[in-house]
Amino acid sequence: MNTTECCKETVAKGLPTPCVNPLVYLLKLIFAKHQAAGGTLGSVTADVLEQGFNITGSSFFCCPDCSGEGKFYYLGGAERFFDLAHLLGFNSLGPNADTSYKYGCCLNKSLTADFVEDFDETFALNKTPPCCANDFGSIIQRLTNETTLSVDILTQMLEGSSLNGKSGITAMLDYLNSRTPVLTKDQKGEILTAIIGNGVVIKCNGCSIHLQKVDDFQPLPGIIY
Repeated sequence: MNTTECCKETVAKGLPTPCVNPLVYLLKLIFAKHQAAGGTLGSVTADVLEQGFNITGSSFFCCPDCSGEGKFYYLGGAERFFDLAHLLGFNSLGPNADTSYKYGCCLNKSLTADFVEDFDETFALNKTPPCCANDFGSIIQRLTNETTLSVDILTQMLEGSSLNGKSGITAMLDYLNSRTPVLTKDQKGEILTAIIGNGVVIKCNGCSIHLQKVDDFQPLPGIIY
């Protein structure tokens, strides 16, 4: 159990306080670094993901709708999620397959038939997560129309949990479409390819929210997964 005592947070009177979507915050970090240092949007996105973030003040951020022990937000490729399942021990082949632990959130998929078979085989008996009741299906169509994401990305994607009742991709696309000057489909595709290709995990714990890419993900001391 986490017994950390959080600092009291205050907001100036009269200012609106909608929570900050962590994926939109990630995009803002990407554009800030791109403006400061240059380079391709894809390489800058990869650099920012490499660093990740862990910020005290989770009450100002939108935590995943599914939070708590064994629960976190995931967006990325199917193979990255399978790696994560093995690391955390909730897949059928992992070292903890006989335990009661399982991924505690809903999970949506956009997969080819081959990957659906791998998906079904990944989870121990009776531990396959239910689907999320959000806009994931329609957002896949938006990605097809509004970006240049490859077929491989679009048909090997998983998203676990949601943010404010919606797919996290919705907030990212809306933000990217609001940028000026207007981003091209190629530019949006370059950023989202790096994010989805690397895979990201978001979790709130006590006072903090943290985001990491899957390859760098390790359960942090004091954080219950």
